Amino acid sequence: SMIYVNQMCMSNSREDMSRGSKKKVFGIYGFSNIGYIQFIKENKPLQHLFTMGRNYIDHGFGKYSKLLISRWSRPFDQINWRLKYKEITANVIGIQLDQIGSINRYLSIHTIDFDISKNLKLSFGESALYSGEHRGIELQYFNPTLFWVPIRENQQDNQANSFLYNGLKYKKKQLFCLV
Repeated sequence: SMIYVNQMCMSNSREDMSRGSKKKVFGIYGFSNIGYIQFIKENKPLQHLFTMGRNYIDHGFGKYSKLLISRWSRPFDQINWRLKYKEITANVIGIQLDQIGSINRYLSIHTIDFDISKNLKLSFGESALYSGEHRGIELQYFNPTLFWVPIRENQQDNQANSFLYNGLKYKKKQLFCLV
């Protein structure tokens, strides 16, 4: 199946548009918040979810928000492929960030989550932030099976900032623990 989502915000008050545009057009402030196409394919027990466009990213654990990346940031222009097989969920995300001057910036994230039991979830992830003048999208950062830290270390002229992430979520009645 296919889903199309487009969410735009408009107001005649500049304060209402603090997360978006500050430019007034015909007396109205406005911005496009999210707009994406999503394709869903299910062949039990395998599920594919492919998203392309501007959307939020939500991954990690936290009581009120996610610790890795959450909906408290703005939505990102992205390509996202989520794969779920039984109790394992994998995610590969490529994001184009806003340019700063002539510097192109990109963020790649890949994660894998294991639902060990109803109360226990284990997560691993890695991200790479890379940028440069006239630098484009680099496909090695879309490969979900590679660790990007060694790739980054072996590129003398095209460095990236990266980090590894792991999380553990344990829930038991009144006890809620995040590591």
